[in-house]
Amino acid sequence: MEKPDSTLRGSIIERLFYKSIKLFPYFLISKIGFFGTFFNPDLKHYYSINKRRETVFSDIVQYISYNRIEGDYLEFGCHSGWGLYIFHKLIKFRKLEQMRLFAFDSFEGFPEITGTDSYLNYKKGMLAYSYKDFQIVQKVNRMNDVIPIKGFFESVLTDELINQHEMKYAAIVFIDCDLYSSTKTVLEFIKNMLQTGTIVIFDDYWLFRGDKNRGEQKALLEFQKKMAKYAI
Repeated sequence: MEKPDSTLRGSIIERLFYKSIKLFPYFLISKIGFFGTFFNPDLKHYYSINKRRETVFSDIVQYISYNRIEGDYLEFGCHSGWGLYIFHKLIKFRKLEQMRLFAFDSFEGFPEITGTDSYLNYKKGMLAYSYKDFQIVQKVNRMNDVIPIKGFFESVLTDELINQHEMKYAAIVFIDCDLYSSTKTVLEFIKNMLQTGTIVIFDDYWLFRGDKNRGEQKALLEFQKKMAKYAI
């Protein structure tokens, strides 16, 4: 039976979560979630994932800071901004003042699903999180310095956008867009911003049962082959 909304966030816990993040900051919700791990296996799972993310993200920001890698933070597929919040907190803690944070999302969910991106019950509009709600979460978590870019990637990831924001280098790139088509567009967009030391994170690299001919893996393999032609 299909869940009642287009985001596939249909459980009571998930509905409560998406209501609460518009009222309370993520750090408080995380603390409350810890106590919930004693009573609910799903909460225990989500809390465990979050703690692992915090550890890995902390290592990444420490690496960027230690090696003095200048550039922006670019996140593609920010949804409600959970991962963005963790990186924002760590970047501010390390006082990486030169690093701007960009959050890219359609805020309308998936684009039209075609070709190898067809999977399970994926469909256009799935995993949508509205721009209005994202702005509320942004304010609640004091992330007003984050620059959100709204729109489907093939429409907004342009040279004009690069020039508008004077984007030169990327320090951290977080790709969480699931699909081959979206990831391919993202990699083409960032190719001239990559530098020695740039960290690129693929959040859904093992999606599609780990099939290297699908999803983010396929997009990355094609990108690597393309860029290898220019290697010295």
